[in-house]
Amino acid sequence: MLPWFLRVGVAMEFVGHGAMALFQKPGFADYLGVVGLREHAPLLRPLVGLHDQLLALIVLFAPVRAVLLWATAWGLWTALLRPLAGEPAWEFFERWCNFGGPLALLLLADTRSWWTPVRAWRSPPLAFATLLRLAVASMLIGHGGLAAIVQKPMFEQQWSAIGVTQMPFGLGAVSVVQGWLELVAGLGVLLVPSVPLLVAIALWKVGTEALAPLTGVPPFHPWFEFIEHGAAYACPLALAVWVARRRPETSGLAKVAVPVPR
Repeated sequence: MLPWFLRVGVAMEFVGHGAMALFQKPGFADYLGVVGLREHAPLLRPLVGLHDQLLALIVLFAPVRAVLLWATAWGLWTALLRPLAGEPAWEFFERWCNFGGPLALLLLADTRSWWTPVRAWRSPPLAFATLLRLAVASMLIGHGGLAAIVQKPMFEQQWSAIGVTQMPFGLGAVSVVQGWLELVAGLGVLLVPSVPLLVAIALWKVGTEALAPLTGVPPFHPWFEFIEHGAAYACPLALAVWVARRRPETSGLAKVAVPVPR
């Protein structure tokens, strides 16, 4: 079950990202401009889109270690392109799950071959949990920073579109409160990750990202915006499964017999 959470989430990520490239989302030219390829955007966008769709199919149906490693590197690079193109650094941190998800899958792959499909998955190593804690915390802190500190207009537009307009301190206060809640939750994941907290984070992330297709903000294919965040839904759930599995081991420590003096 644990690998499937991540496989579905990572596949969603690349399906959404690839679809936005295929449908010519505004902003892709800026990212290509970072490496001096802006003028080739009309040709490269469809190629990037097809590349991402192929990655999604492989991860979902026949994951290969070499492809998981490439998906990790590709997710890291596309996240870095945001600040390199002039966007706030918070945008990079919000996308940690984009490369943390495929890297977590790579840690679970129980095979030495880099080129044959993974048929078995190993028990999660400690590095698996550390990676997911960093990914989920960074995702929350990045998203929270965009809402509370940068005050990205998209957040106000989404809350306004669902009728949240009458607030004592103005509509902007809703986004600021949302942002600080996410910042605190991110610290909570780093310090004391618990199953209820992680499940709540997954549900919260699904709910807030669902505002895009529900409100049409941003206006460009908002359903693909929702799908693209699949790894951000899967990572907290995968970490919750890991935490739940560790409970019997830790609780067993308390059951060690203590000699009672006669």
